Amino acid sequence: MVALPEQSPPPFALQSVIWTRGKGCGELATILDPSSLRVEGKLEEICRAERADLLVTKKMTSFDLVSVAVPHELDLAATTSIVAAVAGGPHSDLAAAVARQLGERLDVPAELLSAYGPDDDQAAAQSSLDALSALADGMLNRLVQTEQPADLVEELDKGTLLIAGAPGGSWLQRQFFGPGRKLQTRAPAGTVVVRSAPQRAFHLLREPDAYLSPMLGSGDALRLLEYAVLPVAENGKLVGMVRRSALLLVGHGIQVGSIMEDPVAVTFDTPVDEIGEVGQALGGAPVPVIDDDGFLVGVVGP
Repeated sequence: MVALPEQSPPPFALQSVIWTRGKGCGELATILDPSSLRVEGKLEEICRAERADLLVTKKMTSFDLVSVAVPHELDLAATTSIVAAVAGGPHSDLAAAVARQLGERLDVPAELLSAYGPDDDQAAAQSSLDALSALADGMLNRLVQTEQPADLVEELDKGTLLIAGAPGGSWLQRQFFGPGRKLQTRAPAGTVVVRSAPQRAFHLLREPDAYLSPMLGSGDALRLLEYAVLPVAENGKLVGMVRRSALLLVGHGIQVGSIMEDPVAVTFDTPVDEIGEVGQALGGAPVPVIDDDGFLVGVVGP
């Protein structure tokens, strides 16, 4: 598989937050990221341009280009502690990230809280919780046994803000939502519901090291070729790929356009975990990224 660069900043740092109009949205976004940007214009374009890690918005919709946080009855001024309800579901990492960052910015304690039922494996639940805590730089964690996880909210200290994953994830997450997936349990200082989305190509996008013109001679192309494959672009559009092996076979004096292969690329929105297979087909070379019109906008990879 192609070696993609390590995430920078680390997975538990939300560096680029955008927000929409709605009660508590601007307040939450600004605490998480003081330079957060209010959305004005096309949401998809802003997510890409800002390489947004998180969208804070007034309600959960089908939008899944970036991770989402929805505040409910938020009272940050009264918040004295943060609790992230986690249980190894698909949104637990994000819940931990939001809780940790809010705790740091508000200078209040933040912890991970998980629950297991009477028939569940306590050791497995604790192991999962410990692993998440380690990823979150040793974040405090607590495991409790309960038949009704929603009852845990009733036991939270006054001033506690709860971070919970969206419904459809783990057993614990689903306990906080009623019919129609409407949040039915709120913590004393409010609740933030989060839903994670995969990291996408635009998060890792960078300028190409080089690309070739189809009119370029094979000898000059070989001198420019740092990787096994390079993109070929004409008037900004990706028109093909040329391999070092093909250039070596034809020698000098042949135009790149006559030996190039069909273009191989991903789009802005391709999930990062799908890019590796493309990179493997390119011999580990950077993977071209194109826009909706086929223009080469950057690469992802080494």
